[in-house]
Amino acid sequence: MRTGVVAIVGVGHAGQLVAQLLHRSGVAGLRLIDTATGVAEKRAADMRRAAAVAGEALDVVASEDLADIRGADVVIVAAGLPPASLSSSDDWMAMNAAAMTQIGRVIGDVARDAFVVCLAGPAAIMTARLQEASGMAPQRIVGVPASSFAAELTLQFARELDVAVADVRVNVIGGEFDADDTAVLLRYSTVAGVPLLEIVPSGQSGRGWIEAVVARARKVAGEPGSGLKTGSASSAPAALAVIAAKSYLSDQKRVLTLAARLDGDYGERDVVVNAPVVIGRRGVERIIGLSLDDAERATFAGAVAAFRRRMALCADIAPASVQTGTAP
Repeated sequence: MRTGVVAIVGVGHAGQLVAQLLHRSGVAGLRLIDTATGVAEKRAADMRRAAAVAGEALDVVASEDLADIRGADVVIVAAGLPPASLSSSDDWMAMNAAAMTQIGRVIGDVARDAFVVCLAGPAAIMTARLQEASGMAPQRIVGVPASSFAAELTLQFARELDVAVADVRVNVIGGEFDADDTAVLLRYSTVAGVPLLEIVPSGQSGRGWIEAVVARARKVAGEPGSGLKTGSASSAPAALAVIAAKSYLSDQKRVLTLAARLDGDYGERDVVVNAPVVIGRRGVERIIGLSLDDAERATFAGAVAAFRRRMALCADIAPASVQTGTAP
């Protein structure tokens, strides 16, 4: 049975992928919103034709007016620019922050009861901007980290151990723009429920193999999108956004690592960082607190400091123009 109406703001590569995944997952209705002339309608028409070939019904509406998110159960913000589209990362953040301010105000005006998932990057900064501009409760707005670090870790561990990807659960916390400010919580990572630290692959010994896997994943996570000037470089964030939306719509209470605002959690307040959260019908129902060792806490503190620096930077820089539609 199909449930819920989801509005997608910005239907470039990432937004289009989100729309396709949502349709396949059983969402009742889709609204594609893009301020760029004709883009949303072209995406919607393409989806209708694909559905017709498959013999499926598809309820999709296209619009160039942000106010048409009104009444949506979930709003997924995929607007803004990819990091490689500008020569300066400062300009990139400032441009996207200005766009999130505009979008957030509209969400606050016409869709205050919606659950909002932010795909714009850097996710922590843009999630904070949406929260501030909309005036909505922080637990109703989360961000999806752009880095594929956690996904790459899962793949690397599954390959190293020769097990199904579905049986590997890797937990990370902290940053999202740079894998180096993300702490890998090995003590809370498992394979079919068995602690990862207790598993030793054939022909290996000690923890050297784990450190090698983490190092490889950090390197690979920074490679997707390198040199790309258009579109989104990774499908992983789109997939995670859909999982978060479905968990909210169906009250699944999935535990997901998302950018969320801390309110005393991990000893921090008024910062947005990646942390394990429970997503249900109230949005972020709770943030799961985990005990961190000294190294993990140092990395986490680095992510918090990076968030504060970037928020201050965005506040100081005035972008030359604002883009609230599709990423190219």
